Amino acid sequence: YRVSVRRKILISLCFSNHQGALIMREWGGWFRRRSLIKEVIADLLRKKIDTLTTPELNVMVDVAEVDFINYMLVEENILYEKGGVEQVRDYVEYLLEERPFLILPKLNEWLDVWIWKWRQRVKLIMGEMKEEERIEIEVQNKLRSVLPKIKNLEEYRRFTVGSLIKANEVCFTSVLADSLVKGAIIKFFKSASPEKVAEIVNNNPVIILEEIIKRIKSLKKFKGNLVVVKVSSNIFSSHAEHILEW
Repeated sequence: YRVSVRRKILISLCFSNHQGALIMREWGGWFRRRSLIKEVIADLLRKKIDTLTTPELNVMVDVAEVDFINYMLVEENILYEKGGVEQVRDYVEYLLEERPFLILPKLNEWLDVWIWKWRQRVKLIMGEMKEEERIEIEVQNKLRSVLPKIKNLEEYRRFTVGSLIKANEVCFTSVLADSLVKGAIIKFFKSASPEKVAEIVNNNPVIILEEIIKRIKSLKKFKGNLVVVKVSSNIFSSHAEHILEW
């Protein structure tokens, strides 16, 4: 099975006409609420890109919020702490409400980099991508029996998020991290059964970390799209589904 470090990630999304109704999955929870962070990011994006449509803005805001929280987890050195996401969210929202002068310059500067990466890494499309979806189903079927047996899977993902951010890959960090970790694991399917893959990964965590680092280094050299956002024509739905192409 051919695995490419420079694979693209296909995300199939349907949007709601209600601002903030897009549901994004992030490792352990669903974000549905319209937070103060999202409101500020939306205002900044409107000022920086005055041609955005409402669906485009909604997607960018939801993704940017997750990415900024991940960025702050790294900045505050609590990436691996339990409950770190909520700690950072509360901290950032407190600063936005009480001391905006301490956080707005950082958020504004970060968002400039994030927009640059969005334009470089993300492509919005409409229409069918049946071949990519078929490949995704095959990959997920391979991984389904293995991932529950992988120890420290969450730590691998968080390590990858931190490594991506330090490499200045600040857009779609959670999705890219998940894709890179799965890519590192599925590499072993070339020569081993699913049960053996889990054993290899659990007994040799350094090998997985080295593979992730190698993939991120390769990713940095690639300047094209990594994420394809497939937009449904039904803009009144609030369902979002992640599809990863390897």
